[in-house]
Amino acid sequence: MVKDEERSHSKNVVLAVFDTVTLGIPVYIANLIKQPKKTLKISLIVIPIVAIIAWFLSSLN
Repeated sequence: MVKDEERSHSKNVVLAVFDTVTLGIPVYIANLIKQPKKTLKISLIVIPIVAIIAWFLSSLN
C-alpha cells in the first residue's frame, strides 16, 4: 500500500519533470494570471539577468 507521503512525492516529481520539459512556461502563465503584479516585478529582475548570463555564455569561444 502506498502512503500519502509517497504519493505526494511522486506527484511532485512528475510536476517537476513537466515544468522542466515545458521550460516553466505553463507555471509562469498560471502565476501571471493569479498574481500579475508580483510576477511582473520578479520577471523584470530575473529575465534581464538570465539574458545577460546567456549572452555572456554564448559569447565565450
